[in-house]
Amino acid sequence: MQALDHKFTSSYRSVGLKNIATGVVQSLDILRGHSAIAFCGIAQPESFLKSVESNDVKIKKFVGFSDHHQFSAEEIESIISIYHEQKADFIMTTEKDAVRLDQFKNLFSQISLVALQVKMEIAQQHEWKNFLLQGCEK
Repeated sequence: MQALDHKFTSSYRSVGLKNIATGVVQSLDILRGHSAIAFCGIAQPESFLKSVESNDVKIKKFVGFSDHHQFSAEEIESIISIYHEQKADFIMTTEKDAVRLDQFKNLFSQISLVALQVKMEIAQQHEWKNFLLQGCEK
């Protein structure tokens, strides 16, 4: 196997908000001037928090879990209690974590639970496409 002789850099950009209950995707503009409780279970939770904060939403409480965390009912109930105590407008999480919340949809039935949608962008687009095409030719 040949070693990878190309280096590519990427970044993530917030592109929308998905309402978990309805599946409706909305503009990030609805966050401005509102407050949220944010939580996630990803490898670098601070990157999620930074992305959320960059959209002018006031984070009243942030709860970070380890990567691939399997949420318990007690943890979700605690987050919902914080949401009510803090009188937040939303509970926010990542799309990755939202997938693992389906078993708790009854707990979120009266709550605005949204997932921050992100898009990965590769800086060297032309080189990346050529690299992929070369791999397909082999």
